[in-house]
Amino acid sequence: MVAVFARRAHVSPSQLRRLRDGESEPSRRLMVALTETASAMLSRPVYMVELFELSRADEAIYTAILESREPK
Repeated sequence: MVAVFARRAHVSPSQLRRLRDGESEPSRRLMVALTETASAMLSRPVYMVELFELSRADEAIYTAILESREPK
């Protein structure tokens, strides 16, 4: 499953393991790619906060992005 997820997110399985083990920090771009890949694989919206511990600043930015995408 890790290999499939990694391939779909365009990262190596070893990079995912380093992230999981806390040996590496993801870029924002990688966080988005992993979140979108998880959403596609699970056929439901997956939110970045489900996968990563965000700083308060990152969480505020992410919340603003989600709110801007909501239909008005």
